[in-house]
Amino acid sequence: MRRINLFTIPPGAAFADELARGVLARFSSGDPFALSRALILLPTRRAIRTLGEAFARVAPGGVSVLPRMRALGDFDDAPSLLEDDADDAVRELGVDLPPPLSPFRRELLLAKLIQQWSLRLAEQEDARTMGATTPAHALKLARELAQLLDQATAEGLAWERLQTLVPHELSRHWEKTLAFLGILTKEWPAILQAEKASDPAAHRDAALRQAAARWREVPPQFPVIAAGSTGSVPATAELLRTIAYMPSGAVVLPGIDLELDRETWEATEAGHPQHGMRELLSKMDATRGDVEVWTDRAPHRARVRLLAEALRPAATTPAWRDLVAERRVEVGEGLRGLSVAVARTPSEEALVIALALREAIEIPDKTAALVTPDRTLARRVAGELKRWGIAIDDSAGVPLSQTMPGRFLSLIADAAAQEFAPVQLLALLKHPLAVLGFETAAEARALSIDLEVHALRGPRPAAGIAGLRAAVDPKSPAAKLIERLDLACGSFAAATAGDALDVIRLAQLHRQAAELLSAFAKSTAQPLWEGEAGEVAFNLFEQLVVAAADVGLTMRGGVYAAFIRTVMDTIPVRPHLGQHPRLSILGPLEVRLQHADLMILGGLNEGVWPPTTDPGPWLNRPMRRELEVSQPERRVGLSAHDFTQAAAGDEVLLTRAEKDGGAPTTPSRWLTRLSMLVDGAGFGGQLENKRLVEIARRLDKPLTPPKAIEPPAPKPPVSARPRALAVTQVELWLRDPYALYAKKILNLKKLDPIDMAPAAAERGTVVHDALEEFVKLYPRDLPPEQEALGALMQCGQVAFGALLDQPGVRGFWWPRYERIARWFLTFERERRVRAGTVLAEQTGTLAFPAPGGVFTLSAKADRIELLGDGSIAIADYKTGTPPTAAQVMSGLNPQLTLEAAIALEGGFPGVQALSVDQLVYVALKGAALAGDEQVLDLKDSNPDAEAATAKAGLQKFVAQFDSVDQAYLSKPRVLLERYPGDYDHLARVKEWSSGDDE
Repeated sequence: MRRINLFTIPPGAAFADELARGVLARFSSGDPFALSRALILLPTRRAIRTLGEAFARVAPGGVSVLPRMRALGDFDDAPSLLEDDADDAVRELGVDLPPPLSPFRRELLLAKLIQQWSLRLAEQEDARTMGATTPAHALKLARELAQLLDQATAEGLAWERLQTLVPHELSRHWEKTLAFLGILTKEWPAILQAEKASDPAAHRDAALRQAAARWREVPPQFPVIAAGSTGSVPATAELLRTIAYMPSGAVVLPGIDLELDRETWEATEAGHPQHGMRELLSKMDATRGDVEVWTDRAPHRARVRLLAEALRPAATTPAWRDLVAERRVEVGEGLRGLSVAVARTPSEEALVIALALREAIEIPDKTAALVTPDRTLARRVAGELKRWGIAIDDSAGVPLSQTMPGRFLSLIADAAAQEFAPVQLLALLKHPLAVLGFETAAEARALSIDLEVHALRGPRPAAGIAGLRAAVDPKSPAAKLIERLDLACGSFAAATAGDALDVIRLAQLHRQAAELLSAFAKSTAQPLWEGEAGEVAFNLFEQLVVAAADVGLTMRGGVYAAFIRTVMDTIPVRPHLGQHPRLSILGPLEVRLQHADLMILGGLNEGVWPPTTDPGPWLNRPMRRELEVSQPERRVGLSAHDFTQAAAGDEVLLTRAEKDGGAPTTPSRWLTRLSMLVDGAGFGGQLENKRLVEIARRLDKPLTPPKAIEPPAPKPPVSARPRALAVTQVELWLRDPYALYAKKILNLKKLDPIDMAPAAAERGTVVHDALEEFVKLYPRDLPPEQEALGALMQCGQVAFGALLDQPGVRGFWWPRYERIARWFLTFERERRVRAGTVLAEQTGTLAFPAPGGVFTLSAKADRIELLGDGSIAIADYKTGTPPTAAQVMSGLNPQLTLEAAIALEGGFPGVQALSVDQLVYVALKGAALAGDEQVLDLKDSNPDAEAATAKAGLQKFVAQFDSVDQAYLSKPRVLLERYPGDYDHLARVKEWSSGDDE
């Protein structure tokens, strides 16, 4: 029988270092150049770099002639869309195959097919739940479909077997999906033929099989070592088998457990870490007895045994009783260096991990790595490390969409798609790369602030560049910015607003806009394309033009932004410089070859690690079973193998979060089993790492409890204090003197919100304006009912103006106004029985001496009715909730009483009041109760007396503040204030009003 050269490096060992030691020991003795003739096949390109670094570490003197190293391009490590996926190792062997279709172009072609299918579904009733709603959605479905094609190719699925599935036995959804897959299997071969290319997975598999066949016929005369692959793809397994039986070949497998008892080995199922290894040995016509240990360096044997026991198949778990009874000491030994940190939230988990990494580098030469499939957790950890100025090497890189150039490109597309709406436009203009052809970024930023203040705060301007032009003074500085914006983005914006275009044309206009927006004056440099991220972004547009040629993928500009962001989401950017040399973030796959002194396994919750067993959108479980396509549980076994590889190190920290997004999480099954075994052996609690969790919780807490600050109490000189106020400002003064100080003395004005939607204040203004205009039209006698209603509706149309173009105003405010108008006419006819004349929006003043000089009070009364007996009634319209009589009499709402005081002093021109008969609030809700006339019931008092009281109170209040010792306090009656004020943040009200002394 032919000898098989089959080896393993046990879990917990530094795979790359041990592989390098074994290669040096076997192939470099005697001839220093013998190693250069060897060929080592590794799973990924990153593994090549890792092994090269390992040779430098373990070679005598750190110097060695390196062997040739090539990546197998294993199915489990799908490369980036923009990388050349040609298999270097196969090309070196001279295999002549049709060139593979680039993965990017394949996805675009599949997206086009899905788009066409979705359009056909759009004519059917169930179109809303099937197909792709946007090009971005189509691209995501295309990626899932490409993975299915790869899996089907790898597993040898004959697509004609789809015809064996019985449609009527499936739900309507899966019946439609099956119909599409039938179309795909007919059209896809024709597409490949037209492309003169092969499917990437089919090409890779054929290449590997041809290489295996050639080596079987003519074995190479140089050493060939395949290392680190699990052979999960049948074609890869076939090549491994060939290499293992070659005289000059060797296969080094990761983490075969040679000590696992035979019963457990034979009972392993799809979710067991050794199941994949057992299947691979079977495909290679080998047994565990054929496998040798690559080097004699012993890993943490007790840890390996502990993990093997914890993850043994359920059918063999009764063996735990013997373990607890007879080998308890071995369990304790396996726990040495192993701990578990349970955080409350993912953010706390990230901080715990960052602390562990930061602590590790305090020890000279110590290395540490976070291993996790959770990209969000990885980004959080990287962010936490920045508090110590540490940049960590992340094997997955950063998605292009999350880099500075990627975000800039997304913002341009979003702004154009939204027709330069305020929020999207400001996000673009405030991006560091947005220079717009000015000499400095500071100049562009100053002009964007000017545009924000004068055009983008408050109601939204009309859409597009034309709307922005109309919103600013043509001679203002902001006008220059708008012209530069038009020059840079005008063509792209026009394209996004027009009919559907080919994605290539949209991408070209997008790129042109980006280059013009990021360019400096008098410079040919392109800052956008600088650095690693800029280079990747530049290549994206180059590759997109090539990949989308003749595909016919069209879309409207409004959905292009989501499409290009979806493309960028899967393109990694990997910085080459600046990362800490002893820290790294790894995906589970990288753990096969990489090792660190401290291994941190993060995100150990069900659905994260192991991943969910979702069969995907194209084939459900019964369909997969009928077609003999592997179920998603297979991925759990591969993940379990990666977990045991990483967890077998000398020092390991396992972490998880108890909640995510406010919802409880379920611990990973591996963590649960490990805890059950440890607790059963009497080591309960020994795993828990409370120290790091406690440090994380205390890290950002102040050493002493926060102390409430004192409220502000500014005392400006009397000469700076206001000598004239409106009655509405007097009410503000009474309730919040600090707010009046900020508004009238510091002259600070509240900025309107960006892209402000019409609010209650605007509704009150337009209703006031409409009623004012109506009363001015008919100050004495009202016209007939229908004529009066028509006139009032016309006044409303004019007052609302452009607001009626907004759906919310037209749908909600205008119907309320119609109800108010009908009620108001009834109100008017009843009031005019006594009133001879009604005056609207009358302005009046009242001046009186005070210690600091004459003080002038002004008011604009909504409505003054001149009654036949020489008295008057004063009314105020309220679209909100009017004050009660008690609030008015308390002096906190003195608007009507002070207006009465002005009238009694003859302060309203044309109004000679002998007395004030009524003070009235007119509530204008527009709801079921459209309006309500509320005449203030002053009990034992009357309007004239209350007016005198209000005037005297104001005179006393003015005199009080004419003393330099009187401070402008912030909300002295804070407990009576129900609503936040415009200046509360300046007064830091929340800080001093919530102290322990309250």
